[in-house]
Amino acid sequence: MLCATPLPAGSVRVVVRRVEQGSRDAVELLVGDTGPGVDPALREHIWERGIRGSDGGSGLGLSIVREIALAHGGEARLLDAGPGALFSLLLPAFTSVHRLVIREQ
Repeated sequence: MLCATPLPAGSVRVVVRRVEQGSRDAVELLVGDTGPGVDPALREHIWERGIRGSDGGSGLGLSIVREIALAHGGEARLLDAGPGALFSLLLPAFTSVHRLVIREQ
């Protein structure tokens, strides 16, 4: 469960957890809020570019999230866990440590 106790109005909660996905480990990022949730008329279309909610955004955010998730072998989903909205970003976990080396120029 994302939140065991009620959150104040307008709150956002983020949870990161390790989960099993078939035979491999994954990392799940859950983002939920206590707002009005996703308009039922938009649920099937929120992952498309240009689809905007009531906040007047650009309509690019969720489509970019899904494209990045798919490019990394993961998935992005809207979960039915109202009230509010709850999104899940699931990505494969690394099995070894990777180091990022940045060269100064």
